[in-house]
Amino acid sequence: MLDPASKLLELLKASGWQSTMIAVASWLLIYLGKSGDIPHFDSQFVELSAWVVALLSSGLAAASFCAFAAKYCGIAIKSIVASVQRKLKQKKFRRLVLEEISNLSQKEIQILGYLREKNQKVFEADTGGGNASTLISRGWISIYAAYDQQIELRRCPFKVNDIVWDIIQSYPDSFPYKRENYRGQEIAPWRRPEF
Repeated sequence: MLDPASKLLELLKASGWQSTMIAVASWLLIYLGKSGDIPHFDSQFVELSAWVVALLSSGLAAASFCAFAAKYCGIAIKSIVASVQRKLKQKKFRRLVLEEISNLSQKEIQILGYLREKNQKVFEADTGGGNASTLISRGWISIYAAYDQQIELRRCPFKVNDIVWDIIQSYPDSFPYKRENYRGQEIAPWRRPEF
């Protein structure tokens, strides 16, 4: 035979919504008993048991709600913090790019001017980037490949950083393009001519 204490311990295993429903039912039982709507509620044992179950289940329901709220509020806060950090990083990078424009070599300006002129944000080059290797080192251009993608040595995809692309479009006079020919054909400025 199970004693009342073991039944009370079973209450601790209840989920959050079960604890809430038990708390509501217990408080309703106490209210109806006090108002006289339930006969035979005058026993002190029944009233005391109802109070104990009501308080215990209310505490468990409150704890479950707090844990639930903390979990999802924590996720939202982490997301907000990550978004703010990302925006600050982008703002810092934009300021750095604007400061470095005056330090670019003629070849780097020619490459960015070519891409702006052709409205070409993505291009193919040697895996090392060819003449664009310094722009890659600056973080202005990066490899643009999917995970586990097979890349040919002479046809590696690269992409201009979004912030750099916006700056190139906003300041076209800083990135002029002068056509370069090799053996009568226009060549991309990041390509090194083969002899």
